[in-house]
Amino acid sequence: MSGLFDVGHVPFSTFGSWTTVSRARGSGPLALRSVHGRGDRLFRIAFVTGGGDVEPEVEAGPTSLVLTSGGVRAEACFDGPDTLRMRGAGGAVRFSGEKIHAYSNGPGLAVFNCTNVWRRYQFEAIRGNLELEGAYSAGEVGDNSAAQAITVSPGEDGTWELAIDEFWSTWGRPERRGFDACMEAARADFAEFHSSMPPAPEELARAHELASYVNYSACVSPVGNVKRPSLLMSKNWMNNVWSWDQCFNAMALAGGQPELAMDQMLTLVDHQDRFGAYPDNFNDYNIQYNFSKPPVHGMAFKEMLRRFPEPPPAETVATMYESLSCQADWWMTHRRLEARAFPTTSTGMTADGTTARCSHQASRSSRPTSPRS
Repeated sequence: MSGLFDVGHVPFSTFGSWTTVSRARGSGPLALRSVHGRGDRLFRIAFVTGGGDVEPEVEAGPTSLVLTSGGVRAEACFDGPDTLRMRGAGGAVRFSGEKIHAYSNGPGLAVFNCTNVWRRYQFEAIRGNLELEGAYSAGEVGDNSAAQAITVSPGEDGTWELAIDEFWSTWGRPERRGFDACMEAARADFAEFHSSMPPAPEELARAHELASYVNYSACVSPVGNVKRPSLLMSKNWMNNVWSWDQCFNAMALAGGQPELAMDQMLTLVDHQDRFGAYPDNFNDYNIQYNFSKPPVHGMAFKEMLRRFPEPPPAETVATMYESLSCQADWWMTHRRLEARAFPTTSTGMTADGTTARCSHQASRSSRPTSPRS
C-alpha cells in the first residue's frame, strides 16, 4: 500500500460515483463494489496465471490504482462518476461473481446485470480480448446459481485496455478519450478540490491529502432519494446520508466549497417530514425516520455562515430558517415528556455517549432513566 491510502479501509472512488474498488472492512478479496442502497460487492478482481486466480497487490492514491502480481501489472482510474477505466500488460485480468445475470452484447462486449444493487455494468475491451464465462442461454433463464466471469487478456501487442460503465436500463457507448487523458483529468479534478479545503501544516501533508480525498470521494451524484450531490459517511460500509454527521460535512466544506456545503444541509431539508423531523439517515432507496439525532443543525448552519466566503442567497437563508424553525418546533412539541423543560431522547440510537447527552444542573440527563440505573 502507498502510505495512508489503503483500499481495505478507504475505498477507491471518485466524486459523484456510486462505485468503488475496495476490500470490504479491511479484508477479503479486491472487488468492485456498489454503494447503491445498503451497498454490496459486485464482483472480484483478480489476475489470471497458470495456477488460477491471483490476488493482486494494490498501490493506491487519490486518483489511480496500480495492481501488480509477478510480471502482471495494471492501472485503474475513473473517467467521470460512471466509468472505471483499466489497462494492463503481462497477463489477463478476471472479474468473477455469483448470481449475476451475465450476457454478451457484441464483439468485445459483455454485461453483468447485478440485481443485488439493481444496476448493470457494461464491459468493453478497448484493446485485447474479452471472454465471458457462464453466460445464460435460453434454457438457463432464471437459473442464476452458477458463477459468472469476464476475462480480459492481452492482444498481439501484449496489452489490454478495458472500460466498465455503470448503467440502469439502456447502455449508450460514451465517447472514449485516451487512458492518459483520463488519468490527467482525474488528477486535475482532485487537485482543484484539494486546494479548496482548509490548509494544514506541511508535516501533515499526506494526512491532509487523505482527508480531502475522503470528502471528495464520498460524494455521490443525485439519484432516487438523493436529490442533490451528497456526501455519504463512507463508501466502505456506513454508506448513507446521516442527519447528524452531515452537519460536520457541511461545516468542513463551507469555506472552500460553499455550494456543496449548502447541499449537505438542503439534502436533509428535502426529506423533512410534515411534523418537522429530519430522517435519521437515507440512501437512494430507503429513508429511516425511526430515530432522530439531537438538533445540532442550527448550530452547524450558524458556523457555516461564519465560514462562507460570501453570504448565501437570501432565499437559501429563508429556506434554512423555515426548516430549522420547524425542527425546533418538532422537538419542543413532540419530544417533551409531561411538563419537562427539555426534550427527551428515547434510545441509545438517538443519543448516547457518542452523540449527545442533554444535561442540566437540576437534571441528571434528558434521557429517561433505565430501571437498572
